[in-house]
Amino acid sequence: NFYAELLLFSRQNDLCTTVSLAGTRLQNHGGKQWSLKETEEQEMVSDYIDKILNSFNITSFVKQGPEIINAGNLIHLKTTYTFNSCDSLGVAQFVKALHPTPALCGEPKDKAMALIKRVEKHPRLYYGGFIGPVGPKALSLYVNIRCMKIDAEISTLYVGGGLTRLSDLHSEWDETAGKSKTLLSVISE
Repeated sequence: NFYAELLLFSRQNDLCTTVSLAGTRLQNHGGKQWSLKETEEQEMVSDYIDKILNSFNITSFVKQGPEIINAGNLIHLKTTYTFNSCDSLGVAQFVKALHPTPALCGEPKDKAMALIKRVEKHPRLYYGGFIGPVGPKALSLYVNIRCMKIDAEISTLYVGGGLTRLSDLHSEWDETAGKSKTLLSVISE
C-alpha cells in the first residue's frame, strides 16, 4: 500500500489538483489522537499552499481535508486542493514557487534552504525533488521522497522528518526510522 505525494496534476479541462501532505506517524500509533505538532505541521504546509495559490491570483479553489491516508507502514494527514486555471497558469513558475513545500524544506523557504546547506554535513542528492510526465494537454508531477542511491559498494537512503517547534527528537527519529523501512526491505532480501 504505497502512496505517491501529488505535486501538481492537470487535465484537458483546465482543472488542477495539488495536495498538502504533512503530519506523519507509524500505522501502529496505538489509536492516539493526532498531536498538536502533527496537526500544526499539516496546517503549516496547507497555509503555504494557500499563500502560493493567492500569489498566482488563484482565489477560488476547493480545499478538502485534512483526511488520513495510508502509505505502507505510515499514515499521513492530507489536504487536497482543486482549482481551475491550469491552461492560463505559468506551470513552470507555479511549480518552482510551490516546490519544495515546508514539508520538505521548511519555511521561509530561502532561509530554511540556507540553514540546511550550512548545517547538514552531507549532500541531499536524492533527498527530494519531483518527477512525472508533462505533455501539451496534461501533466502529472509527484514529489519523490524517501529515495535510495545504490552504488557498487554502498546504498544510501534519503529520508527525513518534519521538524517544528513542537518536535520531540525521539519521536522524530522513530518516525524517520519507520519511513526508511520500505526502502530497507528492498535491499535486505
